[in-house]
Amino acid sequence: MATDAQSITAPPADKQIILHDGVRYTTVKEGLAYILVPEPSEEDKKKSKDGQGVQQVFYNPIQQFNRDLTVLAIKAYGKEQIAQKQVFKDNLCNRIKRKRKEPSEAERKTKAARLQNGPASKQTDDEAAPSVPAESETDPKEEAPAAADAETASNEVKEPIQEEAASDAEPKADSISQDGVEAQDGTDENAKRPNVPKQPENIPPKFTILDAFSASALRALRYAHEIPFVTQVTSNDLLKTAVNTIKLNVKHNKLEDKITVSHDDALAHMYSIVVEELRTQAAQQGKKPKDTVPSNKYDVVDLDPYGTAAPFLDAAVQAVRDDGGLLCVTCTDSGVWASNGYPEKCYSLYGGIPLKGWYSHEVGLRLILHAIETSAAKYGLAMEPLLSLSIDYYTRVFVKIRKSPARVKFQGGKTMITYNCDHGCGAWSTQYIMKNKTAPNKKGDGIFYKHGLAAGPTVDMACEHCGSTMHIGGPMYGGRMHSPAFIKNVLAELPEADTGVYGTTERIRGMLQTALEEILYTPEEMKAMEEAAKAEPVDNKERKKREAAALEAELAAIDPYPFYFQSSHLAGTIHCAAPPERFLKGALRHMGYRVTRSHTKPGSIKTDAPWSVLWHVIREWSRQKAPVKEANIKPGSVAYRLLGLGEKKQESAAGAAETNGTGSTEKSAKTEESEKTEETGKPQEQKKMPEVVFDESLGREVEPVKLMRYQTNPRENWGPMSRAKVWRTGDDKSPVTTLTTREIIFILQATCGGYLIFSLAESDSPEAEESDWFKLSVLHSLQELPREVVQPYLLGSLDGNPTGRFPWSDDDSLIDVIVSTKSGTGKSKAFYDAVLGPLLSAVGFDEKPDQPDDANGSNGSNGCGDKETQVSRQYQVTLTTSPRTVTEFAKKIRDYSGQQRTMILLSGDGGVIDLLNGLDNAGKPDKWTQPTVAILPLGTGNALFHSLHKPLYNSWPDAWTAPSNLVLGLRTLFTGTAKPLPTFKASFSPRSRLISAPALEKLSSSTEVTNGNGEHQVFTEHLIGAIVASYGFHASLVWESDTPEYRVHGDKRFGMAAAELLKVSHAYETVVQVRKAGKPEEMVRIPRDKFNYVLTTMVSNLEKTFTISPDSKPLDGQLRLVHFGEVSGERTMEIMMAAYKGGEHVGMKWKGTEDGKEDGVGYEEIDEVRVTILEENPRWRKVCIDGTIVEIEKGGWMSVKRELEGQERVKVVVNKEVVV
Repeated sequence: MATDAQSITAPPADKQIILHDGVRYTTVKEGLAYILVPEPSEEDKKKSKDGQGVQQVFYNPIQQFNRDLTVLAIKAYGKEQIAQKQVFKDNLCNRIKRKRKEPSEAERKTKAARLQNGPASKQTDDEAAPSVPAESETDPKEEAPAAADAETASNEVKEPIQEEAASDAEPKADSISQDGVEAQDGTDENAKRPNVPKQPENIPPKFTILDAFSASALRALRYAHEIPFVTQVTSNDLLKTAVNTIKLNVKHNKLEDKITVSHDDALAHMYSIVVEELRTQAAQQGKKPKDTVPSNKYDVVDLDPYGTAAPFLDAAVQAVRDDGGLLCVTCTDSGVWASNGYPEKCYSLYGGIPLKGWYSHEVGLRLILHAIETSAAKYGLAMEPLLSLSIDYYTRVFVKIRKSPARVKFQGGKTMITYNCDHGCGAWSTQYIMKNKTAPNKKGDGIFYKHGLAAGPTVDMACEHCGSTMHIGGPMYGGRMHSPAFIKNVLAELPEADTGVYGTTERIRGMLQTALEEILYTPEEMKAMEEAAKAEPVDNKERKKREAAALEAELAAIDPYPFYFQSSHLAGTIHCAAPPERFLKGALRHMGYRVTRSHTKPGSIKTDAPWSVLWHVIREWSRQKAPVKEANIKPGSVAYRLLGLGEKKQESAAGAAETNGTGSTEKSAKTEESEKTEETGKPQEQKKMPEVVFDESLGREVEPVKLMRYQTNPRENWGPMSRAKVWRTGDDKSPVTTLTTREIIFILQATCGGYLIFSLAESDSPEAEESDWFKLSVLHSLQELPREVVQPYLLGSLDGNPTGRFPWSDDDSLIDVIVSTKSGTGKSKAFYDAVLGPLLSAVGFDEKPDQPDDANGSNGSNGCGDKETQVSRQYQVTLTTSPRTVTEFAKKIRDYSGQQRTMILLSGDGGVIDLLNGLDNAGKPDKWTQPTVAILPLGTGNALFHSLHKPLYNSWPDAWTAPSNLVLGLRTLFTGTAKPLPTFKASFSPRSRLISAPALEKLSSSTEVTNGNGEHQVFTEHLIGAIVASYGFHASLVWESDTPEYRVHGDKRFGMAAAELLKVSHAYETVVQVRKAGKPEEMVRIPRDKFNYVLTTMVSNLEKTFTISPDSKPLDGQLRLVHFGEVSGERTMEIMMAAYKGGEHVGMKWKGTEDGKEDGVGYEEIDEVRVTILEENPRWRKVCIDGTIVEIEKGGWMSVKRELEGQERVKVVVNKEVVV
């Protein structure tokens, strides 16, 4: 109703309704700022919860951390700058006062005449005032000697850093006005002396900020509201609609006096400041300082663009003040700087090549700092990193910019390239391109720095640890990424920060403390700091000399221990169980090395231990704590070489030869050493390694205060949830236990009475160790629980326990558990060890004895302390060791005839397509029996699992009572039913190339060739799918998001990669023909020449909440086509967001971009679709089949046709409630 709306002039308040120019707005508050968001429709209001429908589009609360941090960082920086400006202003005032006391020319002539004509009169105090200023009144630049001592001692330094150290406290002149101050007698003495400058009034120093990409002006509003010393904020944006929104928000916040709205290109605006400055400087040449015009450069420039900030760095480093101005930069294109998918693009943007590895986000930070540094250096500007953070999917860096050609000379010695064993063990080595080294000065009482060439290379072509090929990354910034003093200043702001204004203070405290702790100083630096702390007081001259020397040492300092690793990756390389962090850290500390963590990733470890020591520790862990089955390790593999299995084999052979008397002594020592090095990947001579003790107590991190070091949910029960229902069980002798129903997997009756309640608790905290990811609990309740409570979860009947069978399989079915170790975020093995293995044992299954023993020691206990008497059935476990493991497994089992095969797949959608295509062959055995597949969703999107269970998602009252994906998958595994899985066949034109599926390279439908350039290529005729076949935006998104750096973000990676694709908004040239369902006539062309989206699917959902085909039902076997033509990136995003609202994209309409005719999203049932691709660029010729990417040649085609009922290759286990 309009009656509850207020005017734009009303005092702003959270969630108030504003009516302005006929538009209703809802006010959203963050910090002390308020932004106006157009009110949603009544339909949208019904679908939203607690205002989330409003905020999803116009306000992203996840970014509050970025904004809170930036406000506090500018506060910490600005206080120091304002203090320096105040010192400069006070000194200016003192000079003006002294000039007042000096007699004017007329007064001096009068006085001279008086002395000639009469006796000397008594001097007044003013006349007696000395003309030479007192030392306490001098300007800091005048007071500080230009490091004359150091300069005299060393003539080699032409631009001594000491001068800059002495003048750091003095900023450039800004807009301090020089208005007159009246004399004590009430007259204006300056009126008598027109040439004497007026004394400044008591006005605050100028402090200005540029918000270059302002959008809604939320940042600018917060800066103006929350930073008390800010005098002016410029809120700039290119879009007219954004500028109108900014003006409206500024007016509503009543900040017209502090915020200037600019409608301009960010580059043009910043360069206009630079041009104005250059013209002013040219006009001021030869003028006295008092006549100069103050600088209009910004104290702070904030770059937070959509994507990369690289194109704006050149302008930004010049538009910010060059006496220590603050530059804040955000880059969200992590697919470029934290991935090896686009090295050419990364080089063009940032001037360096990214690295493939666990530490890619730190590499990205260093590449961005390198880009800023090189942008500034060409203008004689030096960059000083204050804080460099990798946050979620983006980076945020804070750097100072200072005019200093002398400092710029140190840049080459702080720039490095990196050699990376990315296809082997993951070890790295750094190579600095120059060297800053000290030399004694001529007098011998000091040092100066020489900037020379560095020796190289630092490594061989082959990795010294595993023998794999080393690859180059960089150049990148090799200095320290943080200033400890600056971090401490920001942390000092937190106690006074109102948590009602800064809602992310706990995360800020945790991340900044982690960043502070990740700095590892060299022993020389630690010694110098200790000596400085113990140094006796010295005179002013010596103090300044020491400060200048310390500054030069800081400028020359590099980061000798960059990057980090994760224990799980090291252990995975040699195929052993990962050591908990505390054990690994304890072992390194016991050996005398320092260990800390990186802020970029939970579970990360930074240390000053060399890689030879790290691999020695991991080998000892494998030997002492987690033995590997050496027979399963392929000879010549990375694990084989790291474990020295070839060396052991040679020693064994040598011993056998000695025993048999057949040993040969003809080989030379050189030949033996060469062979040994080739076999093991390690040199023969290695210094003796110290003993490794896994001291858990040394590895524990003792924290007096618990810190939120990594991202977690911002508050308890985050989201639209209600309290969970609970069971309280126990008896007179045992404590009461509370258990949530959402965690229950199943219930068994115990033979001694009562029930065994099996439940699963999961930790999604990034700080959780592997042992805490999954907690399987077995609660023995002696109470007689009501039948209606027990029945939904009870396995079998109330008369007894199950005896080693699934309700959907035969008693003689062969059981296989396939653990896809690399699926999703790599938790499959941990899930099997902690959860599935013990559960199978509890219901009467045992792992075959030729497999490793159950790590959890499960013994099939019935809950009463006695071993079950029933005969257990055995199952086989297969751990994936390469991308081809599942496919090769499927090819083997398809030759079994008659006997049923059951496979429990711990994987995502990729495991399903590998299985289907491994089973695919033209000539099936005569007695072929469909295998049955049960899916436990441990992949990324898990589209098939979510589509099979979608009908259940609306059956729970709210999200808090709904089980997790894994609990739901386990319930289906133990209580479900098996049904045929519908599939489709995607056929391709000749020379269609597999480019992302090594698992499918050995199929009968594939052909391996080597082209004239020696490149290995695999062509494929067809693939079998069960989920999706696509061309256009979806296929490009799957292809470009499938990098190790993106995959760590789970299903969030698709949104991150989509941001980059939407900026391009490519329209794909293609011809699409369809044969509609039930109509056998010829193929009909869809009347479009360009498409943004062509997707054929047999499922409803591509993610849990992304409904691409709302009409699809589980196992209905119907192909459906979703498509739309050429649209903008904004329109594509609008369509995708509608799919997240239950499939509301279907039926969307809009006006065409060229002819103005109505267009929209097409959605129809089909039997077949044929896509002919006409694109020139190979980037736009990718198609996607259930996550597998195939590249089609120009003019080639993909045909997708559903397979008929009865042709299904497998059965899939589904929940009984979704099957009619």
